[in-house]
Amino acid sequence: MYKWIHQIIQELVNAGVREVCVCPGKRNGPLLIALDAYPEIKKFPWYEERSAAFFALGRVRATGRPVAVVTTSGTAVGECVPAAMEAYYTGDPLILLTADRPSCFRGTGAPQSAEQVGIFGPYAVHDQDLENGQHCELDTWSLRGPAHINVCLEEMQEKRVDSLPELETVGQYSRVPLPHHDLRIVDEFLQRVDYPLVVVGTLPEQDRQHVIKQLQRLQAPVYLESTSGLRECSDLDSLKIWDISKLWEVSRDCGYPIDGILRLGGVPTFRPWRDLETLQGTVDVLSVSEVPFSGLSWSEHLQMSLQDLELKTSKKFDFSEWHRMDRHSCESQQMLSQEFPAAEPPMIHALSKIIPKDSRVYLGNSLPIREWDMAACTDAPSDVWASRGLNGIDGQISTFLGLCDPHKKNWGIFGDFTALYDLAAPWILSQMEEVQIRIIVVNNGGGQIFSRLGLGDRFTNPHGYHFDSIAKLWNMDYVRSEGEFQPTSSNHQLIELIPNAKSTQEFWSRLKECRDQSIVGVS
Repeated sequence: MYKWIHQIIQELVNAGVREVCVCPGKRNGPLLIALDAYPEIKKFPWYEERSAAFFALGRVRATGRPVAVVTTSGTAVGECVPAAMEAYYTGDPLILLTADRPSCFRGTGAPQSAEQVGIFGPYAVHDQDLENGQHCELDTWSLRGPAHINVCLEEMQEKRVDSLPELETVGQYSRVPLPHHDLRIVDEFLQRVDYPLVVVGTLPEQDRQHVIKQLQRLQAPVYLESTSGLRECSDLDSLKIWDISKLWEVSRDCGYPIDGILRLGGVPTFRPWRDLETLQGTVDVLSVSEVPFSGLSWSEHLQMSLQDLELKTSKKFDFSEWHRMDRHSCESQQMLSQEFPAAEPPMIHALSKIIPKDSRVYLGNSLPIREWDMAACTDAPSDVWASRGLNGIDGQISTFLGLCDPHKKNWGIFGDFTALYDLAAPWILSQMEEVQIRIIVVNNGGGQIFSRLGLGDRFTNPHGYHFDSIAKLWNMDYVRSEGEFQPTSSNHQLIELIPNAKSTQEFWSRLKECRDQSIVGVS
């Protein structure tokens, strides 16, 4: 049996795996023993599969390599489904290596038996069910989404294995190249529209300089999400639009009625993107991205490498009035931040000024993403990450910890519910003692992203919990602040920021008044 297990592990190595999250159980014991024969694979022990899978997803993004999660059978496999769903929509090569009882137990309801084949459904782009020495084959895996390898094993009897037979290493696998598209599709789009807005979502670092050159060539207005890595790029200052709260109204009233959206990179997270669902027939949309998703139910999409993109048009785009009004709106927001420093968005602004520019920042759910995009200073760190392929608040701290760079200062910003949802994540900190990690919990006492919808407490779930005990549980330094703070020198720190609810409400109310007055003034 162990020669067969050796072949499976070797296939992972050939696919590029150098890190594995292991969640021990008796059923997957043979897999864990076999892994000991591979010193080139780093092992992260985990006691809980859900957090392990999200941590592995973070490691995929940090290293650019496939990372595997090794689980025992039963509900342990089901715990990996949320991370697989996220990895599917972001095209990340996460491997789920799951132990199973022999296939004769399927459908019997026997203890520790579950229907594991196909458990990940469409979210596993490669799926193999192995038994009785069947070879694991990953050469047909695209490496653009999760792979599920389900291994049927008898219960382990041996306590140890002294040696494993050597197998010949075959060539390394690589991602399937993206197709080349006829770029006339992009040219035709730019000819059809007269008032385009370019929206740049998550970009791989290697594509950013090329995208900058293309945006400079096009000279159209552009909205840069934080995860694009271009939000702070001064070379694009003359093209940037910052305030998108009343995007359609303000642009129209400034003489630039947007009739086309060109999306580059990942699916955007900002609210106007969702509004496009109701604007079919009035706004033309073209997406160009490495991931195969348009992000809308009706728009045109090109899955291609952004390195092949060429933006050119003979049209001139005059958005000078919109650009001027946008800067005026930013100035109003800055004045309100000075007036209400204890409100939540001004606190995010102050935090962005504290975080060293060369840090890695992870934005852990909807509200921190929106508030960082809106309020972070223009000189904030550009190494910004988020999980929004599908995810809401699931596994966010685990993913952040997997993403942490040992050569940087790492800051993760999370809402209180997001932190409560992932309390098992800091388990891994004892294996990351030399990595500098700051977990910021913005504790506004509930799901305040719903507060302005007028839906009541059944959506906001108000609470009075604080996080000092959580920090103590996981041996983190703890700082609680309702205003300015200074991080300690400890490598692992939990910082609880507590915005003032009244100031936050007043800030949003006054900001809305300023924006409404701006629209009236333009009209």
